[in-house]
Amino acid sequence: DASLDIDLLFDRSGSMNERMSSDRDRTATKYTVAKAGLVTAIGEHFKPADRMRLWEFNEGVNCVGGGFTNSA
Repeated sequence: DASLDIDLLFDRSGSMNERMSSDRDRTATKYTVAKAGLVTAIGEHFKPADRMRLWEFNEGVNCVGGGFTNSA
């Protein structure tokens, strides 16, 4: 029941540009599938008071942004 305050590290390395091997969508990359999963998880499970800082890594680590909440 408590609000979340999390940091999430998201892989943005070159391997994430590889195509997924699924019968549903052969044009999807690992990155687009992971991103869609993250968006779905936030939409379905985050509460308005939840906070998240999103980081991505490749050659280094970069803060993409923070303070995201689910306004639904």
